[in-house]
Parts: sequence; structure tokens; C-alpha cells
Amino acid sequence: MITSLMNFRDLTGEAVIQARQCVINAEIEAAREKVIHARSLFKAGIHNVVNGSSGIKTAAAHFLVIKRLQTDTRYLDAVITDNLCMFSPEGYLYLFMQQRYFL
Repeated sequence: MITSLMNFRDLTGEAVIQARQCVINAEIEAAREKVIHARSLFKAGIHNVVNGSSGIKTAAAHFLVIKRLQTDTRYLDAVITDNLCMFSPEGYLYLFMQQRYFL
């Protein structure tokens, strides 16, 4: 059950650091899922190897975005506010589609 959700700009102190790390961790998990999906497509057959190189390209691009999120806090803060991410008071990211907190 959702007790209370907060915007990123309403968080203070340690919760801001936790919120940033949760967003980065969520992006890393999403990129890993892209790699796993692309790998399974490649194992499915030769046609996917020849015609399905876009899966690897998008996963590689996602890892470049993650690298920038890890190094540029201004960019990370802008991404968080633009995506309207919501957090618990402790700074844990709430995933609305899965109805759970990302720790």
C-alpha cells in the first residue's frame, strides 16, 4: 500500500542521495534486461543475428546514458524531474506499473 509519495524536489538530505541511486539502479536493471532479450533473439536463429543488430545498439546506447547519469548529477536531476519520478520519504523509487518500490 502506498503511504505517501513525494516529488524529487521535496526530498531532503540523505533521501536525495538514495533517490538518485535508486534511479540509476533502475536504469541498470532495464539495460540488463535489454541485453538478455537481445541475446535470446540472437540464439533463436541466424535471421535474428543478421537482421536484429538494433537490439545490441539500443542496449549499448542505454549503457552510455547510464554512464552519463552516474557522472553528471545535474543531468540526473533533470531526468528525474522530467520523468515525474515519485519517491517514498526515504528516497526509494516507486514503480507505478509494478506497484512496488525499487530498492
